[in-house]
Amino acid sequence: MGYILEIRCVQRRLRGGSQSWLVQAEDQNWYVVKCLNNPQGTRTLVNEWIATWFLEKLKVCIPKLRLVRFSDDLNQDKRLVFNIGNRKVQIENGVHLGSLCPVNPQTTAILDILPRTLLHLVINPEDFATCLVFDIWAGQIDTRQAIYFRERGAKNRFFRGCLVDHGQILAGHRWEFTATSGQGFASERGLYSLTDVRNVCASAVTQIEEFTKADVHESASDIPTEWISNEDRKVLSGVFDTLILRRHSLRDLVSRSLERLPM
Repeated sequence: MGYILEIRCVQRRLRGGSQSWLVQAEDQNWYVVKCLNNPQGTRTLVNEWIATWFLEKLKVCIPKLRLVRFSDDLNQDKRLVFNIGNRKVQIENGVHLGSLCPVNPQTTAILDILPRTLLHLVINPEDFATCLVFDIWAGQIDTRQAIYFRERGAKNRFFRGCLVDHGQILAGHRWEFTATSGQGFASERGLYSLTDVRNVCASAVTQIEEFTKADVHESASDIPTEWISNEDRKVLSGVFDTLILRRHSLRDLVSRSLERLPM
């Protein structure tokens, strides 16, 4: 992720608290971009980076990350502002976080919500169960977000769920574990009935228990210096110490969370 892609085309702002953008970069791929000074705080970019490291290890379907920057021409684009209350705040120049769209949004429909009648067509429900365990461990305070798309093949009637938007792990910009930490359920709980959720979760717990202290700290390696100050690195190190300890209580935390699922 070292090479920084230049954004050549901005299509539109997307919904959500971070006020991200759908853009096309110089490699012709489409990305959802979260910006440096977004309203949820730059720490949420660090959260995305950390979550991606772990979820890739857990083999969950998530977007690839790239570092991106707006071209010089686009930096003058008056649309590139955040709406905060009745104020408009200019997006800062610098390195932003781009999440690669899993399919071309110009040619393939990407759904934010899948109707309940189509849930049985999701081919990777085990990813939602695995991600639930990660979210409980990492102190997710938001509902688990996902997008859905049909994979290649004109006659393919099945959907793949791609788990997105990890900015609210570690209680978002607060970097702490709260009483509401670890909710992490997708809004449609029926997804968890499509797999052997308890066995999948038990396997994910085992994998997380096997992460070492070095693994946890490695998840924050190579974070762009523009995203994190030396002081924040010290704070994050303390958060990681807590995260390491949470491995020991994770099995119980997950068991109690699964009791909230419909039988």
